[in-house]
Amino acid sequence: MTDAVCTATTNTTPDSNVTAYTSRLCRPWTVSTDGLEFMAVLESGVLNGKNFLGLQVTDGFILTAYKDNVGIPTVGCGHRILDADKIKAGETITLESTGIFKK
Repeated sequence: MTDAVCTATTNTTPDSNVTAYTSRLCRPWTVSTDGLEFMAVLESGVLNGKNFLGLQVTDGFILTAYKDNVGIPTVGCGHRILDADKIKAGETITLESTGIFKK
């Protein structure tokens, strides 16, 4: 059994202890397409068009690598560019390649 999520006393009787468990802990979570679209719009401000930074947004993704408001290299839907990504600031990626950043 997994570790307890919480333990609570339901009333003043000391023997009224309830321990709650969940089987969802440590399982892989999946995000629906609607959830991904919501996050994309939340991150970039629009689903399609230009965002507040003047960057082109396609299906909620900014395909041109840019530095965010604190100077971190970013692409797609707020994906922080790592050295392993081999993407430089100003470089444009394809919409299909954003799939690796989605989940």
